[in-house]
Amino acid sequence: MPFIDLLKVSIFACIKRCRLKGKSGHILQKEMNMSIIDYEFDLPIKLSNMMVNVFLIMLYASNMPILLLLEVLALTITFYCNKATILKFSARLAANE
Repeated sequence: MPFIDLLKVSIFACIKRCRLKGKSGHILQKEMNMSIIDYEFDLPIKLSNMMVNVFLIMLYASNMPILLLLEVLALTITFYCNKATILKFSARLAANE
């Protein structure tokens, strides 16, 4: 499920943000950015999972053509969730890209 990573990262970012405020209620923007944006997006694993899904859908699509529409929907959701995770919560991609 692609949106689980997005939910997990956004919830942890919210918890970190609340914990950083502390009792004084004041925090610098630089400290906030460095503490929240630390998620390392693992692109090879995400892409391999997507390729496995595409292969299995193509294997069984001749018997159940509705799977093609479901796969398009799943890939679209995965794309937008990964895009949001990379742009909002990831400082950099993994080193092997």
